[in-house]
Amino acid sequence: ECTHLVTDRIRRTMKFLCALSTAKHIVSVKWLDACKREAAFADEGKYMLNDKNSEKQYGFSLSKSLREARTLMESATDGDEQPPRLLTGVKIYATPSVQPPANELKEIVHAAGGEVT
Repeated sequence: ECTHLVTDRIRRTMKFLCALSTAKHIVSVKWLDACKREAAFADEGKYMLNDKNSEKQYGFSLSKSLREARTLMESATDGDEQPPRLLTGVKIYATPSVQPPANELKEIVHAAGGEVT
């Protein structure tokens, strides 16, 4: 399992959308520089990706989305094996010509707890 996504901007890629839905750390490239400088993992909060142009373009807040995903994942009761995710219990039906391609859509939906049939 990946714990950090390092990028210079918000992108509508499979990796970015999977990281977003699983409440992973999405940090700027500056985080890598800080880790090297400190010879240890730097505080991710200081290096969270900041891309206001893309947030405006796509109509969302990255920090709010990650915060809500983390809250959902942390809300699991003690007996749960896996915390609920955004699409837990949801089945998605995809047409053959769906974009992104079916194999990528399957990964994105699965990361969010859903199922593609």
